[in-house]
Amino acid sequence: MDVVALGELLIDFTSAGESSGHSAMFERHPGGAPANVAVGCRRLGLRTAFIGKVGNDVHGSFLRKVLEQEGVDCRNLMIDRAAPTPLAFAMLSPDGEREFSFARFHSADTRLTADEPDFALIKSAKILHVGTLSMSAEPSRSATLAALGCAKANGVTVSLDINYRAPLWSGTDKFAAAVCELMPYTDLLKMSEEDLHALGGIGFITELPKFGIITCGAKGAWIVVRDGIALPEEEQTFIPAVKVDDVADTTGAGDAFWAAALYEYITYGQITGELAAKAGAAATQKRGAIPALPTLADLQ
Repeated sequence: MDVVALGELLIDFTSAGESSGHSAMFERHPGGAPANVAVGCRRLGLRTAFIGKVGNDVHGSFLRKVLEQEGVDCRNLMIDRAAPTPLAFAMLSPDGEREFSFARFHSADTRLTADEPDFALIKSAKILHVGTLSMSAEPSRSATLAALGCAKANGVTVSLDINYRAPLWSGTDKFAAAVCELMPYTDLLKMSEEDLHALGGIGFITELPKFGIITCGAKGAWIVVRDGIALPEEEQTFIPAVKVDDVADTTGAGDAFWAAALYEYITYGQITGELAAKAGAAATQKRGAIPALPTLADLQ
């Protein structure tokens, strides 16, 4: 297995104008940052699997079907019969940026327990990818740490996406504490400028693992390197963005970027960011996260 992703698989309800009666309308899209990365890597040709939980409801059935159709291994995607599938509502601005609201109180994804991840599956992976949302509640926090412990003990590279969503945390201090708890396990890290701000700003750079990328939206991304991984070009630390016209929706663009970065890492042994920049740009051209993830043919 190339990439195993653990965390949330959810419904993104994306704003889609108004009805004739002037009521807000929303489109249902499959999403969830770790699941997006699993699908994004699969569309680029990697073998991927997903670990997590969805509810025993129409949304959970829909999400499982999407991942199976994409070719993602779902042997460790579980159905929780006592909790609903998590939902996110994204209001889009004219430039495609989003404002989120969540229906995630005691939802299925937060109920993954420490003994439920398939540890044999994790041991078989080249990369275990996790996000920070699973650290916002128990028992999913303990499950995340158990999976990371297994990966670290068995030489599996750990990828972390720092993904700050203010409504899901009772303050940035608790968020920062959770991120710091993940750092000892992390080899490859992605965060956005907004995430860095939530962590207290530029001073947090000193806490980064041996390789980190800070995405800056339409401006591009910065590579921060520690020992162990060399840049393809000695002084090249900035990845310029690929310019696009008529952005439809930025949801999932960072996940598309990171999926392509992990593809580069597995395929070439280094992350240049060139393919990642193309993938991030391509994902802004369609609405929704998973529906917009590009294939390798799209990028070539």
